[in-house]
Amino acid sequence: VYVNIAGGSYFNDPALDLGIIISLVSSLLDVSIKKSMIIIGEVGLTGEIRPVSNLDRRINEAAKLGFKSAIVPKSNI
Repeated sequence: VYVNIAGGSYFNDPALDLGIIISLVSSLLDVSIKKSMIIIGEVGLTGEIRPVSNLDRRINEAAKLGFKSAIVPKSNI
C-alpha cells in the first residue's frame, strides 16, 4: 500500500495521522469509508489518539467542502 499526498505536497499537520491510518486499515480489511466522512486526529507513537487544535474550524471548513460526518478524537469532545 502506498500513501500519496496529491502533487507530492509536504504537510506538517499531525491531524492527518488518523485519516491516513484509517485509510490503510480500510484497504487491508477491504472495507470502504464513506466519501462524505472526514477523519481528523493525531496518533501518538504508542497508538493513542490525541486531540487536535482548532477542531471547530476544521469541521466548519470540511462542511463547506461537502463533508457530512466526522470522526474526531474523543478527547476533543
